[in-house]
Formats: sequence, structure tokens, C-alpha cells
Amino acid sequence: MICSTERLKELSKIIGKIKEKTFDINTQYKFIKISKVIREEEELINEQQFLLLKQYAEKNENGQFIVNKDGGFKIKEDCVEECGLKIMEMNNRQITLPDIYFSLDELEPLGLTLGELELLEPFIK
Repeated sequence: MICSTERLKELSKIIGKIKEKTFDINTQYKFIKISKVIREEEELINEQQFLLLKQYAEKNENGQFIVNKDGGFKIKEDCVEECGLKIMEMNNRQITLPDIYFSLDELEPLGLTLGELELLEPFIK
């Protein structure tokens, strides 16, 4: 199953939410398999983000990244467009997740919101 990098964060939130719930062991195992791939990808994404920061972020005299008024990092003015393109490219990268599917019966006891269910829709058969 193919998923964009951007959707991984939301999938990770859903798994984090249901992690403390007790439900069918087979369903838990499916989520564990998906979660493992997501964690590996998130590690790579974090690494890529740090490399982008090193390349494009402004630093103060102590070599620390400068934080802007919105809480993000200040990007060098001559690099804003290029950095934005790199971020879009990273967010749109396609990730292969295991072909794991759930039935609605499996997901019913998890108390998912409509938005969460919509996000899981590609995994539902």
C-alpha cells in the first residue's frame, strides 16, 4: 500500500491513541506491523529535516538555529523558495506500507472518529 509521507504523522497519531486500548490480538498485531514501518520512516524523515535545517536555516552567533515569531525556524532569505520545494518534495514522497487490511468489525471497538476512520479507509476491506 502506498502512502504519502505527510499522512504518516496522522496514522502515527491514530496508533498512539489506540495503543492503550485492549482489543483483539490479531488486530493489535496488524497495527504493530504498520507502526514499525511508520517509525522507521519517521526516523528517516527526521534525519532529512535536520539536514534541511543545516542547509537552509539561519544560525545565531552561537551556531544555534534561529526560531522565528511563529515558532518555526528562520530560513535564509535567498533559500526560502528552494527550501519550500524540498519540504514539499519530502512531504509528497510515497512510502510503501504493508498490505494489511482491517474489517469494520475489527475497528468498531476502537472508538475512532470519522476523520480517523477516513484516514484508515485504504486499510479497510
